Amino acid sequence: MEVRAVPRLVRVGHYQGGHAGEADIGQRFGGRDHTTVMYAVKKIEKNLTDDVSLRGTVDALRKKLEG
Repeated sequence: MEVRAVPRLVRVGHYQGGHAGEADIGQRFGGRDHTTVMYAVKKIEKNLTDDVSLRGTVDALRKKLEG
């Protein structure tokens, strides 16, 4: 896995869970501040329209989480 891929996956995790509550998700990701989660959500939302690979990653994760 690329070194750059790890922060991206963390941001995707924040994005997927961020709607449940930024503070709670931040705590689950190693005690991060809620503003970190808010930043990640905004960054992923911005990039979803242009990045087909990111969209595929988010869609695949969403399907796994929904069962």
